[in-house]
Amino acid sequence: MDVQNLKSTYDAWSESYDETPNPLIAIEEMAVRSLLRTIHFDHVLDAATGTGRYAIYLAEQGKQVSAMDDNEKMLAVAKSKALARGLSMEFRQENICNLSFEDSTFDLVICALALSHVNELDLPCRELVRVLKRGGHLIISDLHPQIQATMGPEHKELIGGEERFFPAHHSHGEDYLTAVKLTGAELIAAIDIPIETQQGLVAGALIVWAKKVS
Repeated sequence: MDVQNLKSTYDAWSESYDETPNPLIAIEEMAVRSLLRTIHFDHVLDAATGTGRYAIYLAEQGKQVSAMDDNEKMLAVAKSKALARGLSMEFRQENICNLSFEDSTFDLVICALALSHVNELDLPCRELVRVLKRGGHLIISDLHPQIQATMGPEHKELIGGEERFFPAHHSHGEDYLTAVKLTGAELIAAIDIPIETQQGLVAGALIVWAKKVS
């Protein structure tokens, strides 16, 4: 993964991320929030929080929220939103493959629309499960592998008026399932979320739901 080019992408996107209409995010969010209503949890990590979409949502529900991201500018937007709402949250700037949180800290870990940029899924998935308590839940959402297959690791998107590096590494859904299973977590569900396009319904997002059993 070209870390510097990806940093430049999200630096530019931080200024408009929350204002840019994105039907994929809307449908992904609807599905993830539906899952959240079925899970009991108090302490949550929003991993690769970006501008704090889920962190803010859950903090407003009274959950104890920690959030991390490796992009300083995206994280600054999330912090500003939390401050404006009077929310008390923990923010850390760090890499998802090397989390500083202690083992068995959280009841729930969410990682939304981020792992497509990570070349190998095994390490981040191990870290996300490591910081879960026994019985805690993991929810990963991402661009559907069918979409990622049309993009590839050298893909670019028009962001901030320029073409920006936006890699997608995982063209097989099994990549996610295998990485989660290798952590020892119990896979509960893998959900394909469709999105309406001019060509009709296509796979838009993949959601993987698992539970730490030991």
